Amino acid sequence: MKYTILSFVSIILLVSCNKYNNFKSYNIIEMDSLNEELQEIICNYITNNSDNHSFVLVTDVDYIKGDWDIKNRVFLLGPSYQRLFEWGEDSFTGYPSAVMKTENAVVFIHNPIDAITKNEFSRNNYEKQDIPLPDSINSYVRFMSEAIAICVFRNSADIISNQVDTLLLKKVIPFDVPSIKVESQ
Repeated sequence: MKYTILSFVSIILLVSCNKYNNFKSYNIIEMDSLNEELQEIICNYITNNSDNHSFVLVTDVDYIKGDWDIKNRVFLLGPSYQRLFEWGEDSFTGYPSAVMKTENAVVFIHNPIDAITKNEFSRNNYEKQDIPLPDSINSYVRFMSEAIAICVFRNSADIISNQVDTLLLKKVIPFDVPSIKVESQ
């Protein structure tokens, strides 16, 4: 489990290339370096959301289901909305410092290292590609409502939820179940 994310972070940190002029200071991840199942999931998501031109793959998601801790194995993939990485309670921390280009879109890759850096270059490039939203819309909640959750293992990947907001937002939006009195007849 730790080796998977460590390998992924190592790839992100070690791979860099000047192939894309707009992203020359980014860590560039080549799509074909991902396992085939993850590639297929990303490509299908981009195809199904062709109205968007940029996306985010968040790789530092904490998710525990029962006794099964799959921390650092769950990735989120969704649109790269404006204000998604601003510092605050309803956002991810730090702007993505890695990017992957496909034929039709840019996929920003957010990883744990981004949380400890304040890279203005990453922020400026993200903001050039992000999808604008009105100020009244919370970009984090919107992202969660449109993102998918992917469980990634060494050589495989599966979508575990098409409704990430119901999977993870319970931490963001508290819900108190009202008490219900049942009268016996």
